[in-house]
Amino acid sequence: MRTWFVIPAAGSGRRIGGDRPKQYQLLAGKPLLQHTLDRLNAVPEIAGGVIALAAGDPYWSEIHAPDTWSLQTCVGGAERNDSVLAALDHLSAIADANDWVLVHDAARPRCARAPWIVVARAHDAGRSEAAPGESARATTVRRPLKEPRSGSFSRPACARDR
Repeated sequence: MRTWFVIPAAGSGRRIGGDRPKQYQLLAGKPLLQHTLDRLNAVPEIAGGVIALAAGDPYWSEIHAPDTWSLQTCVGGAERNDSVLAALDHLSAIADANDWVLVHDAARPRCARAPWIVVARAHDAGRSEAAPGESARATTVRRPLKEPRSGSFSRPACARDR
């Protein structure tokens, strides 16, 4: 059993603005997606992953993929869920049926290392289900959870790890 990741990175980032999609916005001189890959590279339990990109993505060539694991790309879809599905379809050709797959956002580079290790270790221990507390990070959220406020802005309904 191995642990893989999927990163949907085909979005245009139109809400954030700028001259490039959000996943390629610079943070400390590097694209957000590069920071994300660097963080994932620090987790030895990960075998590799698939990144779903926009067709003809002109920025992917700026990313330096770690050579410690297998990294492949595929063309994503119009929506995030379409990109996740495309990446999972692509991954199905190289992953085994009992492997684990972690889905991570390209523009959330400061992810804590601990959740990845907990999930990967649960996998390495041969457990088919996460222990209590481990599955919380795998909750499906279809849209961002926000509370309406007066005016045109809203605020998150729940705190996020930043």
